[in-house]
Amino acid sequence: MEVATIGLDVSKHVFHIHAVDGQGQVACRQRLRPGEIVSFFSSLVPCLVAISMDGRGAWRDNVFVERLWRSVKYEEVYLRAYENVSEARASIGRYLDFYNRASEHPSVYVVEEKRVC
Repeated sequence: MEVATIGLDVSKHVFHIHAVDGQGQVACRQRLRPGEIVSFFSSLVPCLVAISMDGRGAWRDNVFVERLWRSVKYEEVYLRAYENVSEARASIGRYLDFYNRASEHPSVYVVEEKRVC
C-alpha cells in the first residue's frame, strides 16, 4: 500500500485510520484496536501522520497548548528581534526550558515573602 498521509483519530478504545496516497486518493480506511496499531504502522513506509483526539480530555489538552503558545508569543517572541531562524530556535528553546522549570516550581516567581500577621 502506497501511503503519503495518514489521519489518525484517537478515541478511548479504537483508532480510526484514514490514509491517502500522493494524489489524494483514499488508500485505506480502517478501525484498529490498540493492540493492532503497531503492526499496522510497521508495515508502512515513512509518511506524514496527523493525530486528532476527540472525546473526553481533548479540550483540556487544547487549553494547555493555547496557553503555552500564548505565553511563548507574549513573553518571548514579541519581545525579541531575531536575526535568523537558528537564533529564534535557540532563544525559544531557552524560554521553554525556563517555562518548564517555573511551572514545576511556582516559588521561582516569589521575589520576597511578606507576612501580614
